[in-house]
Amino acid sequence: MGRTSFDLGDKIVRDSLASLSVVNSTNPVVVGGLAVQIHCRRKSEFLRDTPDADILTPENMTYEHFLIDIFPRVAEYLRDNGYQVQPKKGRGNHCVKVMEGQNKQDSKTFFIHWTNFGKEVYAGFKDYVQKQINYSRFESFEGVENVRVAALEEILPLKVRRAIKFGRDRQDVVGPFYDLLTTDAEYGDWSRLSAFSLEGWKLKIEEMQRKLGRKVASCDYRDMAETYKLNKDLFDICLAARVFNEGLYALDFYDYLNNVDRILGHKEELR
Repeated sequence: MGRTSFDLGDKIVRDSLASLSVVNSTNPVVVGGLAVQIHCRRKSEFLRDTPDADILTPENMTYEHFLIDIFPRVAEYLRDNGYQVQPKKGRGNHCVKVMEGQNKQDSKTFFIHWTNFGKEVYAGFKDYVQKQINYSRFESFEGVENVRVAALEEILPLKVRRAIKFGRDRQDVVGPFYDLLTTDAEYGDWSRLSAFSLEGWKLKIEEMQRKLGRKVASCDYRDMAETYKLNKDLFDICLAARVFNEGLYALDFYDYLNNVDRILGHKEELR
């Protein structure tokens, strides 16, 4: 089996992000873990592997719209750069499967997921989506020019919320971080969170990811998947904290606190 997980240093990831330029009129925004990587790219030794890029657009497109308006242009760009490409319909997303190499051992597979909320769900998420787009930042780096990326001010409060909410019953994972999440992170104090060691932690997360790829769905699988997701969120929070402390990202403190207040407003429900 070939590689199915990469970081920003891998060409297949950068080419996948560069392909967004051909559909700029749809205002695609990179969100999630890869967005954190992009903002934290100056700490390249700590960029963790990811199997996909998550994309938001202001329009909640149908799969038919995706096949007509998005996929052909993205596919042409990627094929011109030597990749094989397939469309896929997933749960909650429309997918571009990007492949390189014919030999199974040497092949590479990466996914571009275009988020699709469904009509009823989208009504409740429309303001959230628009805010991600309005406050996104244009980023450029090797092989990629002016890609829209959700701001850390928007991403981190969501990760903090998830870690607090789901970490209540997972003190084995969240224990050392819990008080810091409900005090320091909520108020934008990054000094203690930035001090956690990232080297071995990154390798641990990538090993979890490999194990999940080999397992079939089961109670054990679900527990491992939850542990993996919590570790990813906590790692991203601590990596961003280190980037803030070293002055490698200009954090809009006012906007961050506003988002914390909006997303973590009902703290008693999370605890």
